[in-house]
Amino acid sequence: MASTADPTKLKLVREVVQKIANDYQRVYMDLYRGAADGYGYGKVDSGTWQVLRMPRYEGTLPEVPNKLDVSPDISVPEMKPITATARDFRAKFLYLTDDAEEDKIGFYAHQASGFAQAIERTVEIMAHEPFNKAKDATYTSGWDGKPLADAAHLIENGGTYDNTLTAAPPSETLLENIYDYANNIPSASGWPLKETTFTIITGPAYARQWKQILGSTTAIESPSTAGGANANPAVPNRFASEDGRVTVVSTPYLLTPTMQFVLFNGHELAFKERWRKTREFMQDDPEAIAQVAKLRLLNYWGDARRVLVIG
Repeated sequence: MASTADPTKLKLVREVVQKIANDYQRVYMDLYRGAADGYGYGKVDSGTWQVLRMPRYEGTLPEVPNKLDVSPDISVPEMKPITATARDFRAKFLYLTDDAEEDKIGFYAHQASGFAQAIERTVEIMAHEPFNKAKDATYTSGWDGKPLADAAHLIENGGTYDNTLTAAPPSETLLENIYDYANNIPSASGWPLKETTFTIITGPAYARQWKQILGSTTAIESPSTAGGANANPAVPNRFASEDGRVTVVSTPYLLTPTMQFVLFNGHELAFKERWRKTREFMQDDPEAIAQVAKLRLLNYWGDARRVLVIG
């Protein structure tokens, strides 16, 4: 019959798993920054299975003749459900309870670290799933039932919009196109909104190029040679982002490293943890203590207007 669990080892495993959980929370707060209320990165209420999209009224109230009157009723679009698909993950770590030579704290510290890294890896991959499946027609979550990247997303007034862009690697021209989109994000009624604060999510190679573009100096035309240009470090790049309006997030987990994603402030893209559980139990064959971690993770989005997919 299995012996009693060593409390020192159990405490070790719990501490390592908790440290990893805290670490990945810091990482993905950056990845999903600038989200609308209820979106972004975080923990969802245990009873939440569906998130209902509450349309924002983006117009002005009808004027009333005097202060004793009230504005007439305003009809809002029908709410449509956003289905968040939950994904369950389970990891199990065994350590023996006999007096074997390998039954040392150092040995189990190594094993516990690997166990926790497996959890971290799972969360990293899941957090990138909306980006890696952005063009997958079977992977939908938004209120209009389309994939994240689509050329004919629906607007509540019956119109459509395109949140995709085919472009070469990072350049000032591409950044101009991003700003053009930012100045013409469609409202629910079809008129343009303006949003100049955004996050660029891209692979490591493109991230370096973006940072060079956003932080570099530009050239000025030489008055002595037609069409010539002289490097002038005193003239800043007109797209320089010293004010923090543009954030570049470098990630190696994009399956297509040439794809880039722009999340504008107020985007409705979410990565949530529904619950995380850890427990221990005795196992007789082989005689061991089993440490089990369970995760339930889910991704969803409500509206793709503030998400631009490049590539």
